[in-house]
Formats: sequence, C-alpha cells, structure tokens
Amino acid sequence: MSIHSSTYRRLMAMAGAAALTAGGLGAVLATSGTAFAATGLTSAPFTIGSPTSVSNVTLSSTSNVEAATSVQYTVSFKATTAGTAGDSITISAMSAGAASSVFTPSTTAVSVVDQTSGTATSSPTYTPPTTGSTSSTATVKPGFAWSAGDVITVVLGGVTNPSTSPLSVSVATTTDTNPVNSNSLNLTAGYSPTDSANPAIPSDTGVTWTFEGAAPTAVAAGQAVTVSDAAATAGEEGSFTTGGTYTIVDNTSGKSYVIPASDVSITNGGTGATTSTASLTLPSGASIAKGDQLTVTVTEAVNGSTSPQTFSLNTPTGTAVTGSVVLGTSVSGFSASAPGAVVGVATNVTLDFTSNVGGSTTLDVSGFTPASGGVNLLTNLTTGIQHSLTAGTTSSSGVTPLTGYTTVSGDKYELVSYGATFASSGSVSVGLYTTKDTVPATQNVSVAAASSAPQIQVTTSNSSPGALSNWTVSNVEAQTALTGGTSSDTLTLTSTGATFPNYGPDYTVTDLTTPSDSFSIPSIIGGGTDSVTIELPNGLAQGDKFTVSVNGVINPGTTLNDTLDLAASSAAGTIEAATAVVTAVPTATTTYPNGALIQSGGQIDVVAGGYAFGIPSPTVFGKIRAMDKSGVVAGSFPTASAPAPAPGTLINPVGTSGYWVVGTNGEIYQFSSMSQFMKDGYITSQVIPVPNTGGLTAGAGAPPTAANTMANGALVQFGSTIYEYAGGIATGIATPAQLAAIQKVTGAMVVMGSGSTPTSASTSANGTLVQPLGKAGVWVSNSGTLYQFMSASQFTTDGYSFQYVLPVAMTGSYTLSSI
Repeated sequence: MSIHSSTYRRLMAMAGAAALTAGGLGAVLATSGTAFAATGLTSAPFTIGSPTSVSNVTLSSTSNVEAATSVQYTVSFKATTAGTAGDSITISAMSAGAASSVFTPSTTAVSVVDQTSGTATSSPTYTPPTTGSTSSTATVKPGFAWSAGDVITVVLGGVTNPSTSPLSVSVATTTDTNPVNSNSLNLTAGYSPTDSANPAIPSDTGVTWTFEGAAPTAVAAGQAVTVSDAAATAGEEGSFTTGGTYTIVDNTSGKSYVIPASDVSITNGGTGATTSTASLTLPSGASIAKGDQLTVTVTEAVNGSTSPQTFSLNTPTGTAVTGSVVLGTSVSGFSASAPGAVVGVATNVTLDFTSNVGGSTTLDVSGFTPASGGVNLLTNLTTGIQHSLTAGTTSSSGVTPLTGYTTVSGDKYELVSYGATFASSGSVSVGLYTTKDTVPATQNVSVAAASSAPQIQVTTSNSSPGALSNWTVSNVEAQTALTGGTSSDTLTLTSTGATFPNYGPDYTVTDLTTPSDSFSIPSIIGGGTDSVTIELPNGLAQGDKFTVSVNGVINPGTTLNDTLDLAASSAAGTIEAATAVVTAVPTATTTYPNGALIQSGGQIDVVAGGYAFGIPSPTVFGKIRAMDKSGVVAGSFPTASAPAPAPGTLINPVGTSGYWVVGTNGEIYQFSSMSQFMKDGYITSQVIPVPNTGGLTAGAGAPPTAANTMANGALVQFGSTIYEYAGGIATGIATPAQLAAIQKVTGAMVVMGSGSTPTSASTSANGTLVQPLGKAGVWVSNSGTLYQFMSASQFTTDGYSFQYVLPVAMTGSYTLSSI
C-alpha cells in the first residue's frame, strides 16, 4: 500500500496532533510487555482495541441430573455491542470448570429471541456435531440484528448433561468476543429435584415453594406425599402456613391435584427441631405410580433464615428425594474491571452493581485483595453520595469484607478499590455479594503474569483497530556491533496483521547511546505489508541502546493482542533486549506533582504547587476524583513543604465555579471571568481541583498574568521569540509549526513579557510532566533531571495524571536521565 499524496501528509498531521491530546498522551504510553534476549526479538502482546463482553449470563436446564439426555438448555445474556444478521453467538459448556462435550448429533437450536426488541426466530442456523462425535461448543447464528443492551435468550434442545457437577456455560458473540460465565447448576445422580423458593430472600413471607422429584414409591388415594424444609440449625428452617395453596402435579400422567386444607397436615418444627413438614393426602380416585415425576407447589410459605435450605419430597415408605435451595439474591448489573492488571502489582479494581435488597452493611469482594489501609471508595451513582469503606481481614477463601455504608434497594453503585493486588494471572473471577444480596455475582478479568525477563517495548499513538498510528520500538540494544553501510546490514520488523508504510522518511532509528549514529529516511524493503526490512546506513556500536520509530502504520483491522518481531541481519552483530531500565522513575511520593493524591493513614491530601490540601470527607474526595484521575498512592507529605503553593498554581475549590491563581506573594487571586483567565495566559488543563482554598489569603486587585507567575503552559513573547514555561523553565519555540502543535493541546494564548529575555528557573520544579514534540513518551522532573516513564501502567501506578502533561518544543535547559 503506497501513501505519497498530500492526503497522506494531512493524515499524518492529524495522527501527530491526536498523539498530543490528553487521550493521545495516554495512548502514546500504551506500552506492552516484551520479550527475551535473542537474535530475533518478539514483544509480548499489546492491545489493538478493547475486547468487550456480554453480561448477565444465566443458564437454566430442564434437568439437573448427571448425564441426563434430551435436556433443554435456556441461556440468556445482555449484549454490550450491537450485532448484525450475520453475527453469531457461541455457547461453551463447562463441567466443574472444564470444557464438557454436551452437544450431540441430536442437539438443535430451538429458538433465539431478542427479549428487548421482540425479534425472534424459530429456525436459527446451528450445525450439530456429526454422528458419533460431541462438542463442548455450540455456535448459533440468529439471523437477525441486535442492538447494544438487548437481552437475548437462546434455547437449545437435545443436549446431554455432563457427568460431573457443577454445570455452567460461557457466552461470547462475534462482537462481544470476551467469554463470560453463567451461574452454575449443581447436578446430582438420578432424577434431580429442581426445588425453588420465590422470592429467595431469607425469612421472607408469602413465598412460593416448588418441590420436584421422582416418586420413590407408588402413592394411593388416602396416602400422603410429604414435603419438607430443613436447616442445619434449629429455628432457622422455613415454615408452611394454613393459608397456603398446596398442589401436586404428576408430570408423567398429566394429572393435577389441588389438596384442600383439611387434607394438609403441617408440622412446623418446634423447640430443638430443624425441619418443617407438610403431608398432602391424595383425594379419592387419585394415584401416583412409582417413578412418576412430581411437582409440588406450596404458596404463602415462610423462608428459613439461613442458606442453603434442604427441600425434600417423600412418599409412604419411600426414600426422600432431596435438593438444596439457595436463599438470597445477587446484585444485578454486576461488572468488574482492572485495566492493566499485573499479578502482584498494585492496581485499581472497579466494581459496578445495583443493589436488589437494601440494608446491606457489608460488601464482600473476592478475586483480589484490597490494599492494607488503602482507599475503597463506594459511590452511590443514584444519589451521588460517596463513602470510604474499611477493609476487614481477608478470609482463607479469599473474601474480604468492606464496611462503612448501608445500601439502598434499587440504587446503582460503583466501588473502586485503589492499590489492590491479584494473587494469580490469567482470567481471574472477581466477585461481590452483600449481607442482603447474599449470592455472589462474578465476572472474569484479565491479569497479566509478572515478567522479570529483559524486554523490548512497543508503544502506539493510536490503539484503535485499522487506525493510522505511529509505532515506537524501544528498550533494544546492539549485542555486538552492527556494521551498517551495506544492503546486507538490516533490521526487520514483523507484525501480526499491521501494514507498514513503504515511504523511507517514515522510519527513524535513534541511537540513544551515540546520537551521531542515528538516521532517518533509510532504504526499505517490503513496505505495504506486515513485514518490513530497514537497511542500516550507519552502524550501531556494541552496547548501544536504540529505538525504531515508524510513522503511518495501519493497525490490524480487528481487535487483537499484537506482537512485533525485531531481528538484525548482519555478519557482524546481533541485537538483544536491553538488560534493564537503567534509571528508576521517581514516584509521586517523591516529586509531589500537581494533582497527586497522597494517602497517609486515613488522611488523603491533594497536591497543588507543592502544597498539601487535606481532603475532609469521602464525598469531597469523590468530587475531586471526578476531575483528577491521579491514582491514590501511599506516602507522607514532606514536613518541609512550602507555606503556600508555587506562584502560577491554578486551583478550583470543589463545589464552586471559581478559578484562582497563586501570585508571587503567596496570596491567591480569583478570576472574574473565563475571558480574563484565558487572556492572562492560563490554561484550563492545569487547574487542580482542591477541597477548599486551604486557608490561603485572598489578594486584592486583579490576578497577575501568566507572564509574571511563570505558570505551567504559559506562552510568553519576549522580542521576536515565544517561550513556553514548564516547571519554571522557559523553552524557546523555534517554528510556527511547533507553536501550533502546542496550542492544539493547551489552547494557551500568547501574552507579552517585559524585557528582552525571559525570566527562567535554573531547574524545573519537581513533578513537572512534559512530552517533547516528536518523541513518544512522557517525562517527569526531579531534582533538575527528567526521567522517562516506560509504560502507561507505570505512569498511573506511580501516581501521575495525564491531565497535567505539557507538550514542549525541546528539552532546552532540562537534563535527561541516562538511558
């Protein structure tokens, strides 16, 4: 594929600009894991796009008997992403967590119904296994389109139950490709009861109980069918009532009997008893044969107080058929996410759910461990009220209780556990239940394995499938010298599905150790494909670390985890992954950047201009978090902190519309309008949400301009040169194109400075975040030196926010850390 036209240049300009937006800065750092030392290197998968999942997957079966045949499964789920008439639904069966071959040649797709739109088909496309074979997966094509959010039900007949309990299924679609598990069904040998209590709330009244089972012996008129409810502890069983309706249905013979109250004998336990029973005497002329499948329905019952309850069905001299009934509901709309999670590394876990039964005082979470003393922020999305929950001791089964709030029935919630850790990698089940919604709701999240191997890294400016993107391969060094200067000395890049440009100026090899050996506009072979070879006009010395940048890569067209192979072909040398990142990047607890959220014990401070603003309550913390996406990091604020924020610091007390700036005298000045704010040279991305004005003195008169305060992002003109301030250092802007690129991101207006040369600090303020134009990556200042982050996860885990990153024209007076 060849792109040489002005259209290409415009696309490249757009791609470059996009990389400098707030979102683009994050995408620039969307770095993957990487590979091991070898003559050919392969990166670990890096994500193109974000796979989505269905939700609310449920499974019901007409039989819960192990190895039962001619069973009908009903699978329901909610689609997250719309599908077309050509898309399909994949249902995979599992027995005790492993794939189970339940679909046979007799299996058919009975129906598919979109419950939301009402669209249905009685003849969906499904190909059963060939004669003599079985399958654990059924792929059904409904033949109609569905919308995001639609609830879809699939009915499969002629299924054979697995021989091992429990039974569950996972569901994915062509558009929601990440499989999600259903509830589990316990299977038992023989004809299994499918007993139920509706509603299934402990101690609830007016409940309908259903008992199912095969009659152990025949029952004649005048004899009784006995049903019972039992609990492990006396007084915790349910009870029958005289006002209830008692019905026996013989599913085998098709006969039904409503038993009058005079023929119902009830025994509701008593002191020391653990079982309540109801004996239902068959009327004259009625009979039940041995083995007939019975359904007994009881209304107006009272549920027991504990779960599970044991339901039993018995006939005269026959052995009771028993089943377990789980009392309790689960929260609805449950979803779990942990972006960039790595086993053993602190991350943020977000759980969204709706409370079905209010009054819960404890949220129990599983699958991860909340940080000891960390922040667990619960936001009531219905009311906006927020609470910080306290984590209790994690049990041996991996459940951690969180207390400090009472839920409200029907309200939607978001729980964010900051600094949580995962003990295992892969697809990890994360769960939540409460003291009222007692049945766990679960969803799998992806957790990456830890890696200590030397690694190359891949960054992309745009991770969307099929998008035009700039790629950078870094953390690579020459194991031995690469000669260069001949067509036999090359570097080859091979992707999985990407298309590399065939235009030499789009390629740059930067020698980080010996900059004079860097080169661009090389001769290339294989452009327009997923593998391209770059000829080396200059050599790379042994031990030199280098990067390869490629502009205008077309990302793979579908969502996938891509990998990149990098290999050298030279008689003289080979390449390897750099042995380590030489310089450790200081965390927010060292640099105290703007917007940092520092937790010390039970107190969280937000940092603005080196000044700590104490956050007084979870509600205020939630409001700050809505505007400031910094991760909470544990530490302490330095005792020698400034008595006032640094001049030029911009703050916005929560709950107000006012913007304030700190003057050179330490007092704060409020802007009268947004027009004044902009004309004075300030930019909104540098405004820090704070809980209040921090006891600072309000100054009299108009606010000082950005030229006087040297505010971050200010563009100040001295003579014929425009300078940009970042961390107090004034960096000259060399070209109109550089100025346009900076203003594209910050929106800063140029203001006039006094005199012919700018005032500038000798070193940039600690915590200053910059991205030099034309470079992939973000740097932070500490003690006069800039340190580069190696990944987006490192950036966020270390407590920084992309909001406060400034594009700069050049490094100027900044000192770069060794790499």
